[in-house]
Amino acid sequence: MVRNLRIIIMLMAGIIVCILGLMNKYDIKTLTITMIIVLAIFFILGTIIQKIMNRLYAQVDKREKEKKINELNKNLDKINNIDDDNEEIEENNEPVEDDKID
Repeated sequence: MVRNLRIIIMLMAGIIVCILGLMNKYDIKTLTITMIIVLAIFFILGTIIQKIMNRLYAQVDKREKEKKINELNKNLDKINNIDDDNEEIEENNEPVEDDKID
């Protein structure tokens, strides 16, 4: 699961805005307002992206678990079939009585 994606996206956007603002020699008030707006927008976008990615990871995990369960069920069926075959063979054998042993 993705936990800190929204923060990473927000901080990267903030760094880019800060660098561009300093390169273009914005005054502090303009840079601060721009930075707050950009951080808020990218925090919201990061939250949306993070939720989408978490849902995708959950779906993938669910499919993997279902696949493992199906494989385990197939293996269990094979084991049960082998046990059933062995029981049939054992049932056909008659037990030897102690008196009839040569």
